[in-house]
Amino acid sequence: MTTSLQLKLYFTIKPDGTVRAERLYGRSHLAALPSFVGGRPLTEGAPYLFSAARDGEPEGETVYLEAEDLFLRPDGDGPVTDGPLSFREWESLPEHFDPEEMKKPICGPELVSVLFPDSVKRLGRYTFYNCDGLRHLRMSADLRDIGGGSFNGCRKVTDLTFRLGADEKSGLRELLTELNETLAVHLFYAEEETERARIVFPEYFEEAIENTPARQLETRVHGCGHRYRYCFHDKAFLFAEYDGLFPWLMEQERASLAAEVAITRLRFPFRLSEEARKRYEGFLAEGSDAIARLWLKEKAVENLKFLALLPGLKEEKLSQMIDLARESGRTEFTGWLMETRHKRFPAQKRRFSF
Repeated sequence: MTTSLQLKLYFTIKPDGTVRAERLYGRSHLAALPSFVGGRPLTEGAPYLFSAARDGEPEGETVYLEAEDLFLRPDGDGPVTDGPLSFREWESLPEHFDPEEMKKPICGPELVSVLFPDSVKRLGRYTFYNCDGLRHLRMSADLRDIGGGSFNGCRKVTDLTFRLGADEKSGLRELLTELNETLAVHLFYAEEETERARIVFPEYFEEAIENTPARQLETRVHGCGHRYRYCFHDKAFLFAEYDGLFPWLMEQERASLAAEVAITRLRFPFRLSEEARKRYEGFLAEGSDAIARLWLKEKAVENLKFLALLPGLKEEKLSQMIDLARESGRTEFTGWLMETRHKRFPAQKRRFSF
């Protein structure tokens, strides 16, 4: 699915000559900013940039932008590529733009995906305030200054894509502390076009409990996600520390969440130790029937195929997966599983002695 993204950007030029984005207009639930405007790098987003709560008309100059031949994912929520977008610029409204669409701010609940270029290093306060439809974000490691309250009212973010530099430092930890839902982080390194690592961060929430005798409120944290969000040192992510939390996750959280964490690390095993790999595989193999039932319902075919090929999965467990797939009506996948069983556990030839 291809499309063109047509936008109107209000911007101001800062004293250092760089550009600050003030407001974006267009008919789209996908927002994207260019790396440069008029040859000047775009380095900052204004407060309330994508919030519907912003009052009044935006300040500054305007430029019209178009990203052509944009390949979208099947759900239409964002581009297939995770590389930078290429924009064309016009100072006045192009003839092929709809003037009415250029009057609609891209903000609030309708906003689903946002793509920041690598040049953006700072976001103002309340950038996404009450953008409760926001699900996908893409940014670079250089974006380390995010204003307070930027994600207030955002409860549906499921995916973050980060492009890291050589030192692997980023503002990811600070961003994760603002988002307490379960979400997947996709990590790209330097100029690589292939996703190097994918990490699932479990959810958590805080509860205020009134301590009446002491006349104070106490905060209690529920969920493993809080500890997972501290697997960092000097702004760099620590894979070994993350993997070391899995036994605790298995005891504290539902099995479906533990399965999601395990399969994601196995499918993207960047810096995965042998000990951690065996722990993840053992958990999935032992609970394969319940996990397979869940993933069949979610149609998570890639996860199911990976599960069926686990080294520690016994023939009995694979046969149970086949029965579950047959019961769910997944004929094609049932055939694939039967072929996999035949290859992994070939029938022994019967021998006779005379």
